[in-house]
Amino acid sequence: WFDRVDYDDVARDWVLVHDYPLPEGFNKPSTPVLMLIPADYPQVPPDGLFIDRGLNIPGHYFQGHGGRNPFGDKDWAWLCAHLARRGWQPSADVTNGDNLLTLMGLYATIFAEMLGRRRGR
Repeated sequence: WFDRVDYDDVARDWVLVHDYPLPEGFNKPSTPVLMLIPADYPQVPPDGLFIDRGLNIPGHYFQGHGGRNPFGDKDWAWLCAHLARRGWQPSADVTNGDNLLTLMGLYATIFAEMLGRRRGR
C-alpha cells in the first residue's frame, strides 16, 4: 500500500507513513502521516493524526504547538479525525475487521471530504 512505513517495534506506540498521497486540490501531493497508537489498541483506534504543517486544510487542523499538538515545535500539525468507538470493529481477522490499514482508507475519505467543503460542495 505504501512505499515506506516506519514503526516503533519496541513500545509499539506509533506508526509513520512517509508519503501518504493527498487528493488533487491540496497544495502538496502527499504528506507524512504519524499515528500514535493507544495502549488499548486494537479495541480503541488512534485519535487523530499528525501531518505536515502548511497544508490548505479548512478546519480541525492545529498547526501550533499546544495541548492538541505536542509536536507543533517539530513541524507537525494535528488533524482532528476522531472515530466513534462504536464504529470501530476490530477483529483478529485483518481482512474483515478494522485495523490501521482500514483507518488509512478512512483518512482518504476525510481528505476528499475536506476538499468538497472547501469548494462549497
